[in-house]
Amino acid sequence: METSEVADGVPIVSVVGYGFCVPYPVELIIKKKSRGLFGTRFEVLDASGNLFLQVDGFYRNFQKKRMMRDPAGFPILTMREKVLTIRERWLVHRGESSETNDLLFTVQRSHALQMKTRLDVFLASSTNGDISNFQVVGCYSSQSCKVYKGDTLVAEELKPQN
Repeated sequence: METSEVADGVPIVSVVGYGFCVPYPVELIIKKKSRGLFGTRFEVLDASGNLFLQVDGFYRNFQKKRMMRDPAGFPILTMREKVLTIRERWLVHRGESSETNDLLFTVQRSHALQMKTRLDVFLASSTNGDISNFQVVGCYSSQSCKVYKGDTLVAEELKPQN
């Protein structure tokens, strides 16, 4: 993880790569598509409707796995659920890797039992495993999600207005 520029008073943090960092707000549209009984695909489009990212989800041998790809289909990162964890922990690696040196970050529920979705994100470069680098807070009823770095809102997903 590297920090360089500042946008709107918030340092730009590169987690996956600087190609995904811009110093201004970007509107993205997320579309969910079912793929058979056990698969799901999410397409992330820019405001013009161009494919920006795609995420494939599928279940293999009871392991949850998701792969994020660029528009051409090349793997950007792979998300795997760590089995037998109380807080549903996911490991996120660069590309298709599962090697320790390619770990980008981990995500887990803030508490084992919770009503509102709260996720803690720990970057691989973090030395203190008690304090998360980011927190994701979601609300099912309003279909929204917010990402915080400390007390600062850095990203937000909102339900489209019809």
